[in-house]
Amino acid sequence: METQLTFDNKAKQLNLAFKERFVTDSNFQLKITGGINTRTGAVEYQGFLGKFFLAKPRSSSGYSLAADKKQLRIGAGVHYDSASEQYQVGVTARKNFQLGSSETWLKLSQDALYNPQTQKPSGVGTAQLSKSIFNFTDTQDVRVLVGCNAVINHKGDVVKAPYGQIRENNWSLNTTFKNDWSIRYDL
Repeated sequence: METQLTFDNKAKQLNLAFKERFVTDSNFQLKITGGINTRTGAVEYQGFLGKFFLAKPRSSSGYSLAADKKQLRIGAGVHYDSASEQYQVGVTARKNFQLGSSETWLKLSQDALYNPQTQKPSGVGTAQLSKSIFNFTDTQDVRVLVGCNAVINHKGDVVKAPYGQIRENNWSLNTTFKNDWSIRYDL
């Protein structure tokens, strides 16, 4: 189980976050993420149960992007959120591209969701560019990333949300480039 301590400027309290993923040989996945508020003891979590399919790579199509290390992953499943006590069904797609021979990656993802209780669709598309710098110092690796989420809400409006992160070994500083920031420490 992955665990981390998080602190952000909005809640102004320490949280213990957790994530666990169980994957079967036939690419079924159960993923549970959540957090425990250290002040109130409240627990919030999200769950996903789904099946993933790996698309076979095609021959080179002349793009300047190098062949990626990960294939296109397409999945379908059920999401549950304890805060809203609602579930959604949906499909997801993920693809990573290595840019050149360096540790620079372009990650594209898309989630399309439908809430049967409210009968409303929603979705999010993400484009993220990251650069890893190994041996930044003798004991430090650094990763810098910037990205943007395009969230389609239940009204059909598209809300753009840029974000960034600087990560050094176990520490990371996250920002929305507005007034929001958070600090995480991986345990």
